[in-house]
Amino acid sequence: MDLNHLNTDQKSAVVHTEGPVMILAGAGSGKTRTLVSRIQYLLDDKKVSPFRILAVTFSNKAAKEMRERVAADNAIDFGAIQITTFHSFCARILRSEAQYLGLSRNFTIYDTSESKSIVKAVLGKRGVSLKEIHPNEVLAYIDGIKNAGYYSNCQDSETLEEIEQDDIFFKFFQEYEAELHKSNAVDFGGLITGVLNLFENFPEVLERYQKRFHYLLVDEFQDTNRAQFRLVKLLSYDRKNICVVGDEDQSIYSWRGADIRNILEFEKIFPDAKLIKLEQNYRSSKNIIEAASCVISKNINRKGKQMWTDNGHGDSIHIIECKDDRDESEFVAQETQKLIAQGIDPKEIAIFYRTNGQSRLVEDSLRRLNIPYKVVAGMKFYERKEVKDLLAYIRCVVNDKDSLALSRVINTPVRGIGARTLRKIEDEAIKLKLSLWEVLNLVTDDYDEYKHLKLSAKVRSGLMSFVTLIHEAKILSEKRVKILLLFMKNY
Repeated sequence: MDLNHLNTDQKSAVVHTEGPVMILAGAGSGKTRTLVSRIQYLLDDKKVSPFRILAVTFSNKAAKEMRERVAADNAIDFGAIQITTFHSFCARILRSEAQYLGLSRNFTIYDTSESKSIVKAVLGKRGVSLKEIHPNEVLAYIDGIKNAGYYSNCQDSETLEEIEQDDIFFKFFQEYEAELHKSNAVDFGGLITGVLNLFENFPEVLERYQKRFHYLLVDEFQDTNRAQFRLVKLLSYDRKNICVVGDEDQSIYSWRGADIRNILEFEKIFPDAKLIKLEQNYRSSKNIIEAASCVISKNINRKGKQMWTDNGHGDSIHIIECKDDRDESEFVAQETQKLIAQGIDPKEIAIFYRTNGQSRLVEDSLRRLNIPYKVVAGMKFYERKEVKDLLAYIRCVVNDKDSLALSRVINTPVRGIGARTLRKIEDEAIKLKLSLWEVLNLVTDDYDEYKHLKLSAKVRSGLMSFVTLIHEAKILSEKRVKILLLFMKNY
């Protein structure tokens, strides 16, 4: 493989393939190019099978870009190579090994809104007012202990030291996990802790994946949490061929679980690790690099890099202090007006703000100056009600234990099944220790046995309509016939 397109430090990062390596890659230092070249070097020069390489990063977009760049320079089948995100990788493992954790392979992955619904139900059962404890507080707690790597039968001493099991929020967590398990579901954090559970409590599973992946690469290492670091340590424990790439100066996501200790303690965990610094910036001007380096040098929790560039000095940096948010928005609008007056195409001008709440003042200021604008925002496709409803229907078909999905669509479209009726059926399910779907089938098959529920003829008709629809969809799915049109017809 020709490495002439790389600088000296990048070459070192590419060819040092055996043993642990930590690459500290500053902004604009060619990190992705180096990672892609390292994978190509393993394939071309080291003759490593694509099946033996695992590269994980944090976004689907980054993983897609890396896959495309590797595939563009290699004429081999990339069906076996794993360039993916942590959550996608763990979801794939759980689908294969679900039986170890008492799940079926068609388990549901709950998003944030669905997790919030579970928390509300847990608080409701305990008689806790949502004004007393907001569900988001409980979700933040659950997210925190899962980021730390805790799961129900966790034995990791370091993690256990961080968990106060007498905390009322811990009790909420236990009930929340029980509800997830009963629904044959996991949340996003549970994808990671679920695989930790597999690897730490079922050695034969861990050994299988250790034997498969001989080389492990972790991108954006500064964004990893403790659970993810434990995961990669377990995978790489046998061969120690782990390469992590990150920048402690860009560790800004501690609020969502990222732990800077993963970088600062890497050489302690892997004493033989080779440290490589990518310090040449190819993207920014000297003024930008010098200013950024001056600011970040005040941070004592860093490994230490000295970024530099061959680029020109560039424009000077201007810092504008405004007395309030209104003054700030007026300044932004006036600067925008000046740029347009200079002949700059408005399509080439972008205004960034930190929170959506700031947009109104900016919009007001732009309108006062008659400057046309477009707010680039909107609800994500998968957050739209009709999409979530259709997905919930499909989840009912593939995972009939998913009571949350069933509750969402049992009266969508309207079938006369209100909240009171649903509560009666849920209470009956709890009493009989059955799933919501099983009770629905019993009620519609022989209502005489369930007259104590006092369901009207209209409600019984609605329940029968819903149960029939799901059964029809199940039959179609077994025949591998597309069922989406069936749902759209009845929506």
